[in-house]
Amino acid sequence: MCLFKAGENFVRHNFIVVTDDFMKFNHIIYIVFVMSMLSCHRELPLQSVVGFVAEGSGEQVVIVENDTLSQSVQCMIGENTTFEGGKLDEGNLVEVIYRPSENQDELPEAVVVTTDATYSHVLGRWGSVAKSNPYVEFTLKPRGEIVQHVPQDVLIMRRWQLTGEEGVIEIMGELSLPPEPVKASEKPKAKVAEDEVVEIPQRRVRHFVVKAHLGEDDDINAESRKTLVIINNKGRESVLYVKR
Repeated sequence: MCLFKAGENFVRHNFIVVTDDFMKFNHIIYIVFVMSMLSCHRELPLQSVVGFVAEGSGEQVVIVENDTLSQSVQCMIGENTTFEGGKLDEGNLVEVIYRPSENQDELPEAVVVTTDATYSHVLGRWGSVAKSNPYVEFTLKPRGEIVQHVPQDVLIMRRWQLTGEEGVIEIMGELSLPPEPVKASEKPKAKVAEDEVVEIPQRRVRHFVVKAHLGEDDDINAESRKTLVIINNKGRESVLYVKR
């Protein structure tokens, strides 16, 4: 009996020791497995895309498009997204640094969004002072579009674009001039035949490109302190103010 009990105690003791060691071994294996998984899981490297702000961009998402992309790139705007430059106005130049999403059903997260500040500042309706001759008023719209209000015949603004210089844009337009004056040597005919076609003198159209600078007016009585100074090829300045 004593030998049996002694043997039973021996087996029980060794079973407990072996079981305890086995549990410790499994625990170590689990820790090593978890650490290996964590070491293998790395955040995807940041990527960037450059283009233009597409329609539909807003407070929650920025959409980038350009001619080289087969489709637009959409990035989610989060609490940690950093903005630099101007606003997400349609057509504005934009660079987005983003972190790709591991889930195909989720949008990548925008880390840094950089846009052109000049683009955002020039958008809107501009007009010269009431006493200007000629009085000019037009609206600069997204994607280089211009809507001319006054005048609508002699001086027409067609397009505008960024120059790469902060606070400076280029405006393209047309100037309608009177017909060429008749030279003294070209005397008009005394009488025109009935079947003769008389050419009516046409106004001359000249295309122009001028630079316009954003600025501020120190005159407290001005309609707006924000100005757009247009400088023609002869150095003459025309100051426009934001119209409300």
